[in-house]
Amino acid sequence: VVLLAASAGYARSAIMADKLPISKLFKAELQNRSMQSPSVTTKVRSGIQARMEDNIIRTLANLISSRLPLIAVVDEQNKVIGAFNGHELAQLLLAELDKNEEKPFEERVKIISVKDASPKMPVVATTKNNLKEVWDLMIKHQITKMIVVDNETDMKFIGTVDMLDIIGEIISNGEDKHQ
Repeated sequence: VVLLAASAGYARSAIMADKLPISKLFKAELQNRSMQSPSVTTKVRSGIQARMEDNIIRTLANLISSRLPLIAVVDEQNKVIGAFNGHELAQLLLAELDKNEEKPFEERVKIISVKDASPKMPVVATTKNNLKEVWDLMIKHQITKMIVVDNETDMKFIGTVDMLDIIGEIISNGEDKHQ
């Protein structure tokens, strides 16, 4: 019953959100702006990167120190070939911790590389996408941060952008129009 009530509430709110004038304004604003606009470009953070041969502990330390939830895995040409989030790295370490081996945990994790952890190809935004496309990808894949690449062919790492950056872009532009 609770699941049905929650589903009905979600459906009702989704239908209402599409009909509200603010929703239409929001979608129009998103479609008119690209990732290449100067104000959006400044919001794309440089992000952190790892290479396949990097040690997983060092990679996790970089992720923690950056305070970002996502790390891009790149090759020698800075092409994105995978990504990790903190949860995936923590699961990898917990699985290693659960192993019953004679070699101590600290020694075992020192030899685990990013390649051993099999990073998955991330959902990416390109500098050519408009903000609506990026927003839709985030919603579709239930993510709040994305890796930004130059284009889908070269996949050169540019940085990361998050949902709050996109919302901030719309709000700040709206303030500029009203001043």
